[in-house]
Amino acid sequence: MSQTDVSVLSLRRPLLFLTVLIGLSACAGTSPWTSPLPPILGGDTPPARSESPAQDATEAKARARKEEHGSDFYLNAAEQAEGNDRKALLLRAAEASYHEGKDRQALQILDDLQVERLPESQRRRATLLLAELGQFADRPLTLLSRLPAPERQVPEDIAQRIWAARANAHLALGQTLDAIHALVRQEQLIHSAQARRTHREHIWRTLRSAPPMADNPQEIASYDRETRGWVELANVMLDLWLGPDELRNAISQWERNYPGHPANQTILSKELKEGERMQANAPSPLRAYVPDTSFDSIALLLPLSGPYASAATAVRDGFMTAYYRRTGGLNKTEDHPQVLVFDTGAADNSIERVTEQAILAGADILVGPLEKDNVARLAQSMETPVPILALNYLENSSAHIPGFYQFGLSPEDEAAQVAERALADGRLNALAIVPKNDWGQRTLQAFQQSLQSKGGQLLDYAFFDPEGVDFREPITRLLRYGGKDQPIRSDMDYIFLAAQPQQARLIRPQLRFYRASRVPVYATSHIYSGSRNERLDQDLNGIRFGDMPWILDQNADLQQARDMAAKLWPSSYAQLPRLYALGFDAYALATQIAKNNLRAGFGYPAASGVLTLQGGGRISRGLVWAHFSDGRPRLLADKPPSEEPEESEEEGYLPEELLNR
Repeated sequence: MSQTDVSVLSLRRPLLFLTVLIGLSACAGTSPWTSPLPPILGGDTPPARSESPAQDATEAKARARKEEHGSDFYLNAAEQAEGNDRKALLLRAAEASYHEGKDRQALQILDDLQVERLPESQRRRATLLLAELGQFADRPLTLLSRLPAPERQVPEDIAQRIWAARANAHLALGQTLDAIHALVRQEQLIHSAQARRTHREHIWRTLRSAPPMADNPQEIASYDRETRGWVELANVMLDLWLGPDELRNAISQWERNYPGHPANQTILSKELKEGERMQANAPSPLRAYVPDTSFDSIALLLPLSGPYASAATAVRDGFMTAYYRRTGGLNKTEDHPQVLVFDTGAADNSIERVTEQAILAGADILVGPLEKDNVARLAQSMETPVPILALNYLENSSAHIPGFYQFGLSPEDEAAQVAERALADGRLNALAIVPKNDWGQRTLQAFQQSLQSKGGQLLDYAFFDPEGVDFREPITRLLRYGGKDQPIRSDMDYIFLAAQPQQARLIRPQLRFYRASRVPVYATSHIYSGSRNERLDQDLNGIRFGDMPWILDQNADLQQARDMAAKLWPSSYAQLPRLYALGFDAYALATQIAKNNLRAGFGYPAASGVLTLQGGGRISRGLVWAHFSDGRPRLLADKPPSEEPEESEEEGYLPEELLNR
């Protein structure tokens, strides 16, 4: 299959993958993908504004009757025309082809048109159509530069589509504030009351799935009042630290600050009722044993001795960092619970015995255990009168166990999110390189399942020796490398890499050497040590990976928490920072569970990711996305304007370890 065939065949992806990222508006007439076609010769006359939904529907039907000609009609007409009239007819043919589902034909027409040479109004429409065909799925900055915010004279149907496309691009860059602003501007062009309600639900779903993490009030204040209202409501509803009374007070204050806001009219009451319904179906703490708004003690069940001692100590210290920040100091006050710590690592300490000790000591909630086998044993014998927040996941967590929650750092979840992110970027066909061990097998399986469930395909995979340095055999076999003068396979869109930092720093240069320097590489957080080392990480340039805000985000509140952890435990913090984040978030989750305030279905921005309570008491983590540039991880929102994969070396480069062999 040729490279051209590959690029054309990959074009039918975009709508599915953009839906993965933010979801599309379901309302006919306002969806950016179903707007009526512009006038035949490229004029920009907007449709007359109607005064009612019924009038909207009548006019839409009339326009549909007028525009019943298909792509063949415009192609035939274009053969008889010349100059600008021919270009306008071809553009109409491309638009009609897209609406008929003939994506390849639409792209061929646009390619013949030479979009960059079209008049401005036609170039805007052609660029918009290219975006809807997925040509900018992995180049959001390019789209934003080529498709600026519409001016007043732009027809309303075109302007709506532009604002929707810009919202998608901002979300792909992690710029939630700008995305919500674009969706607000889109709503201002919607005249049907029902369509507006549907669009507002779309705005709220976007905020819940990609909550803003802006900590700078001045940044939020720079947006219009409606955008500020949406964002500040999300910040209230998705604040993991607010107790029930605090949440009610914060909502009341928001209502006073934003009277008449669209969210107040259509979203807030519905959301609160839905939250109550989902809460009733979620695993709940046993309320007879737990006060509504206060509790006395938390028990930490961690293997502080034995083989997991280092990991357990990091979790404990992260937990205590959150506790100290919340209490305002190192000494317990009457307003905050006592933390009781129990060691599950001693040979003579069974998890059942430790649990009994913690309950007898008066614990209102148990946090732990950390070891997967102990989590399974505790779940099987779940008869405790208090809720449990386990710090690992059950193999099969679909069963409903009242009062039993699961939260941890799952490599399988990360691998699944890599597949989702690549699909959202418009990449369908993957190759995978993973270590030949149990971790690699589980990661590969999770990646493949996620990819295939959403319409992608794993073309092939290869295992590498995690103790080796020369990965020639798996790489050349996977790429079908036949020598310097022979092209490698051209059917893949990207490579999924599961590796530790020292392995990734060797694999990436070898991919370049074997002619895959321009193939995008996606990875889990494991390729990054968590500490900056520009010299060693130069070889990772261009790799995209998901990680937690604790590692990547420069949010001021997170930075203060990281500084506090580093100050309290300077000798150990840098070694296991992700486990500190796990402990940090575990404290916030435990307090909400103990107060019966953890709401299902909400995405809470936190240190380890966006936390969402799923079925079976499982708490998932949504990652933030970055890429390596100049040996440093940078959030994708900070992507250089070129948006090309950054390479530290040209093809033919091999790392020093192999050159000296």
